Amino acid sequence: MVELLAKSIDPKWQESAYQFSAASGEALVRLLSNKDDARVVLQVPEMSILFNSMNRDGSTLSGYLRHAYDGKIIQHNKVKVADSIFAKNYHLSVVGQITPQELVQFMGAQEFYNGTANRFIWNLVQRSKSLPRQSKRPNFTEIGMRIAMQGGIPVEGESMQADFTDAGGKVWDEFYEETKRLHDRIDPKLAASQQRFHANALRTALVYAQLDESWAPGQPLLMEAKHVRAAVAIVERSRESAAWFLKQPLVKLTKASDFEATKRIIGMNNRLKKDGLPFTNSVLKSMFKNTADADERSRLMTDAGMVITSQPGAKPVVWDTLRAA
Repeated sequence: MVELLAKSIDPKWQESAYQFSAASGEALVRLLSNKDDARVVLQVPEMSILFNSMNRDGSTLSGYLRHAYDGKIIQHNKVKVADSIFAKNYHLSVVGQITPQELVQFMGAQEFYNGTANRFIWNLVQRSKSLPRQSKRPNFTEIGMRIAMQGGIPVEGESMQADFTDAGGKVWDEFYEETKRLHDRIDPKLAASQQRFHANALRTALVYAQLDESWAPGQPLLMEAKHVRAAVAIVERSRESAAWFLKQPLVKLTKASDFEATKRIIGMNNRLKKDGLPFTNSVLKSMFKNTADADERSRLMTDAGMVITSQPGAKPVVWDTLRAA
C-alpha cells in the first residue's frame, strides 16, 4: 500500500529510490552517494538478511546505519583516493519485516545496547482476518497529488525553521516528562531499545507537520498538538511492540491512565467490601497484569489512597482505604 502511494506521488522517484539490498557498509554508502537525488528507501522484506550482514566479522554496516540515523557523513576509504566514496545530505528510510523467531536468532543483546535497536520504530503486526483474494485496489491518485503539491524538500545548504506551537509545546513537555519517569522504571533491555524514544517521536511529529496542508514550503514548520499526539501514538505502539517481544510488562504511565486506574481501584475496593472480601495483591495483579509491574501496581494503589492494612509479613497482603470512597 505504501509503495502504491509513493508511486502516485512521484513514480520516477519511487522506481529509483526503492532499493532492496545493502549487504555491506560500502554498499550502503554507494546507495546514499547519488548526487542527483540521495533519498533512499531501503525496503527489506527479509530483515534477517540485513541482520546477518551486520553480524559478519568485520562488517561496518551496523555502524554506518547508526551514523545514517544521525545524518552524519559516511564514507568508505580506499588506498586509491579516487576510488573512495562518501555520502552526505542524504535521506534514508529502512523498512523491514521479520518474524519474532528470526529476530531472537539474529538480533543479539549487543544490538539492543549499541544503539541499533533504538533507531528503529517497532510494530508488532498480527493478521486480524483471512482474505483469500483481493477484490479492490486502492486509488491514491488524489491524495498523491495533494502530497506532491506540498513539495518543499530543502535544497543543499538551505535550512528550514521548525518549532512547536504553544499547545504543541505543552503536549510535548508533558509527554517528555512522563515517559522519562517511566523509562527510569522499566527493564534495562527494554529501556535500551527505547533510548531514542523522544527523538523518534520528534521526527515523526515533524513529518506530520510537513504533510499538514496548512503548511507551505518557505514558512516556519510548526508542530501543533495534533501532530505531537499522532507521533506519540506511533512511538508508544513501538514501545509496546518491543515490550511484547522482550516479554516485559506493558507499563503505561500517563495522567489519563493513572486517573482511569484510580477509578478502577476504588470501584473494585467498593465491590469487594460490599461482598465482605479483602482487596489482596492477587486481586490487584489480576487487574493490571498486562499493564504494570509490581512496583507500578503499588504506586497506583498509593496514588488511589490505598494503604496496606495487613500485618507486616502476613499473607495475603491486604489493601484498604482510610478515606471515604
